[in-house]
Amino acid sequence: MKQIFFIAVLLAVVLTAQAHTFLSNLTINGTRLELGKCIRPYEDNRNYPVKDLSSDELTCRTTSMDVADTDICGVPAGSTVTVEWHETDEQDRAISDSHLGPCIVYLSPLEANGAGNVWFKIFEDGYDPDTKKWCVDKIIASKGLLDITIPADIKQGNYLMRTEVIALHEADREYGSDENAGAELFPNCAQLYIIGDGTAQPTGVAIPGDYTTKDPGLLFDLYDGYDSYPVPGPKLYEAGSIPAGGAPAASSSEADVASSSETDDTSSKDEEDNKKGDTKKKEKSKDDDNEDDTTTEEEATSEDDAVSATKSSTININLNLNKSISQEIVAGSTSEADDVPIGATITNAAGQPCVRVRRRRRRDLRAEL
Repeated sequence: MKQIFFIAVLLAVVLTAQAHTFLSNLTINGTRLELGKCIRPYEDNRNYPVKDLSSDELTCRTTSMDVADTDICGVPAGSTVTVEWHETDEQDRAISDSHLGPCIVYLSPLEANGAGNVWFKIFEDGYDPDTKKWCVDKIIASKGLLDITIPADIKQGNYLMRTEVIALHEADREYGSDENAGAELFPNCAQLYIIGDGTAQPTGVAIPGDYTTKDPGLLFDLYDGYDSYPVPGPKLYEAGSIPAGGAPAASSSEADVASSSETDDTSSKDEEDNKKGDTKKKEKSKDDDNEDDTTTEEEATSEDDAVSATKSSTININLNLNKSISQEIVAGSTSEADDVPIGATITNAAGQPCVRVRRRRRRDLRAEL
């Protein structure tokens, strides 16, 4: 009898584990990447949930928050990244159909490494009262696949993309009220290099920090009647909601005041500007001389030093781009993208090096063969 009981308990544990999920793969520009590519390393029980909303595991559910331990996948702003969830490597099912709930995706600048008020939401799908379907229903039907659009106006650079499925089957009771109570969260993070000419740098929230056990979207009764669902987290960021330059647009009255002020100030500044004209010309001449000296010093740097610097900062950036975009990068002009590491090796979808990033002058970077 004891043996039968033990087997029953073991079977229940196995079935429960299989009911869970994890981010297994990314598809970029139509190419499905291998298991775990550009995704932060999995924990041993990689499909187990996070229930403690104050836990650091809520950020990325990973064994390592070291940027260097994970490749970076390139993706153009405005394009689609398909994320893929599975219970295990072998199964097509994304998650148990009893684990109904929303899907959410965030971005944050990679340099913050997930810490602080940096996470802004770029996708959310909760409950559709018209179809009576949850996002979990949709990813089960699609065998784990969900398309995510990268905002077209996001500033170029390295980012963490945090994907999350939330299961609400135990969320009718607040976390901590009993050993099983509380929503189950399944976060994972991927490292992306977003390519584009956007300027938007949205503000964000902290994770952990933004979610609480009393949030209506995390303390929710699936077994009572409902016709709506409040997706947890901040307001969804929509491309174009931040004006160029990242600052709120001035109102018409503010613009009129500014224009009037500038007109009044112009006459008083003319005389001062004229007096400073000769001084500025002299300073500019000195700056030009200094810049020439800086260039000469950089060009005189020994090859051994350059190799050493490359070795100490090498990191793979996997650019899965179409041919035309790749050509633009190879032949591209300098930019101030100082979040791209010096010495970075940029590889194509086949893993072959195609571009190397080198420092040219001061903070300017150029992608070269």
